[in-house]
Amino acid sequence: MFCPECQSEFTSDVSFCNDCNVSLVETLPELETVSWSPIKEYLGYIPAEMAKAALSDENIPSFIKGDFLSTAYGIKAWDAAGGKAVLFVPEEFFEKATSIIENFSVNN
Repeated sequence: MFCPECQSEFTSDVSFCNDCNVSLVETLPELETVSWSPIKEYLGYIPAEMAKAALSDENIPSFIKGDFLSTAYGIKAWDAAGGKAVLFVPEEFFEKATSIIENFSVNN
């Protein structure tokens, strides 16, 4: 199973990508290839979502990929033991996004 948004692959018993909030599909459609780059790792979803919103305000596409529990089961705690959330942007937006994230104040 695959997420049509972030293109992550899941086991067959998972049917929903909680990171992208969409149902999974059996195969990915032919899409334009986008090279996603990790921009920052956060200790939880709240600061990652705040940073993603700041990028969205600047029309920079992004997605958050969580750890296994948050991705598979939708557990998005602030900082569950060992929990993390990684913010990704397309490579062509990396420099501009880095500048925005560096100026974005989240204690993390």
